[in-house]
Amino acid sequence: MTPDRILKVKIGLSQAVLTSLLENESAEIEKSLESKNYAILDSGAELNVSGRREDFHHIATKPTVCLNGVDGQVNDGKPVAYVGMFKDNNLGIGKAVWYPKLGTERIISTNCLIKDGWRILQSKNDSVLRRPGSKIVRIDERGKLPRV
Repeated sequence: MTPDRILKVKIGLSQAVLTSLLENESAEIEKSLESKNYAILDSGAELNVSGRREDFHHIATKPTVCLNGVDGQVNDGKPVAYVGMFKDNNLGIGKAVWYPKLGTERIISTNCLIKDGWRILQSKNDSVLRRPGSKIVRIDERGKLPRV
């Protein structure tokens, strides 16, 4: 991808949910943020997004990614996020975007996980991510949004 190319992607979270996440309104989210070791799974996201610069070993120098939430365009459709590459991680995800205004949150696209060979197995009492040749990653569904 060339640095000057504008990439428009959508994330499945509504602007209200993003605002809630960014403002850390609920005690549950605040408690979870203390660990800093989780990401929200989003079935509506087209790309993996993180607000944490330290998650990346490379980030483009200027924003080329436009974001759309359920409620519409972020920043009037102007580029707000930077193409980057995640550091090694337990899901083997490489390409992602850095959106600084996301704060300490991470959004992982279930569509990207499936394209990368992961299977999402959900049941009433135990949901997991599984990829042949990899370990099983448990999905935490105790909160309002599923997390890994």
